[in-house]
Amino acid sequence: MARPDVNIALSNNRLGRLPQDADGTMGLITSGVAIAGQIVLGEVYGPFRSIKEVEVKGITKAWGIANKSMAWHHANEFFDEAQTATPLYLMIVPNMLKMSDMADKTQPYAKKMIEATAGAVRMVGLTRVPDASYAPVYVGELDPDVTLALTNLKALQAEQFGLHRPIRFLVEARAWGGDASATIDLRHPSAGPRANVAGVVLGQTKEVADSDAAFGGYAFVGRVLGRFARIQVQRSIGRVKDGPIGTVHAALSDGRAMEQLTNIEVNGLHDKGYIFALSYPDQPGWYFNGGHAACPIDDDYSDLKDGRVIDKAARITYDTYVVEILDDVEVDTATGMLPLAVCKFYEGIVEAAIGTRMAGNISGVGAYVDPSQNIVQTGVLNVQVDIVKRGTIEHFAVVLGFATNLAQ
Repeated sequence: MARPDVNIALSNNRLGRLPQDADGTMGLITSGVAIAGQIVLGEVYGPFRSIKEVEVKGITKAWGIANKSMAWHHANEFFDEAQTATPLYLMIVPNMLKMSDMADKTQPYAKKMIEATAGAVRMVGLTRVPDASYAPVYVGELDPDVTLALTNLKALQAEQFGLHRPIRFLVEARAWGGDASATIDLRHPSAGPRANVAGVVLGQTKEVADSDAAFGGYAFVGRVLGRFARIQVQRSIGRVKDGPIGTVHAALSDGRAMEQLTNIEVNGLHDKGYIFALSYPDQPGWYFNGGHAACPIDDDYSDLKDGRVIDKAARITYDTYVVEILDDVEVDTATGMLPLAVCKFYEGIVEAAIGTRMAGNISGVGAYVDPSQNIVQTGVLNVQVDIVKRGTIEHFAVVLGFATNLAQ
């Protein structure tokens, strides 16, 4: 028998601390060349937390211009916009690789980015500078590679969601044809791509586009990714209170400065669901017009912010219920159904998890477990989880005029 003593065991997990949600972790796939001893094409690198860390891998501004790669420029715009040490993963691919191939779930590009980071990335941007011989045949003022990429991304997202890795995407609408009226309507209910998992970026930073002839048709995917990384999931990238973007001279990917477009053209492209920069009278700088997804406006996820909210809720729901798998539960001996207390337990744990970890992201959450489920026979517990999202003020309707007094 051991001598008399006081035995002390340390407890843990009683402070209520929550796991940190990496909502701003992003991935970027772009074209370039291998760097001996540093970069192998098609591999995932990162996380990078500053442009200096990217440059240590040999991805510099001078390297980009020499090799007709925009990897440095996209990463630089990302960190310029994110403004914090936000994780960015990079993949450099050959310049003959199309974005539709990057998006293909049967090929090791966007899918590899997701898998190699164990689903840590929340959004992946697809961009390229094609080889000089590449000459697309435009359809609706866009390279068909863009719309095919959207189709492929829908399949990839569905696959990854089934594996509990929710994800959203951005696609570069490079070298736009320039005719706003003839441009594909991403919001069209039948003729559009109906891709609520991805946004199409049409805007560019003109000073970047002008830095090399090969960069003229680029769109600022890296900058859009950076703004998404910087803000909370429920927030619009166009929110004026978050300040102007870092672009000095905004343009579209045909190289035309925003000041050269008519209001009809700008409004038309906005209504068709493209992402670009615009300005407001008496406000300095440029602001994104919103985080449109390439789908009809009546889709629940027609803005990427709403997709980000539901993705975060899905991750938390999985985290909450996965620890309950194969647990045994009490059933009512008279009916074989679930007692009310059991139902309330499973409702309460997911409501508490989402309500706590998404405080400020949503207006509220409610869960319901039907007590009439025969868990003994099915082994399946059906749960309905409803999220009430926060509203977004897109327009103010103001009646302004004179009055004789302010009594009423």
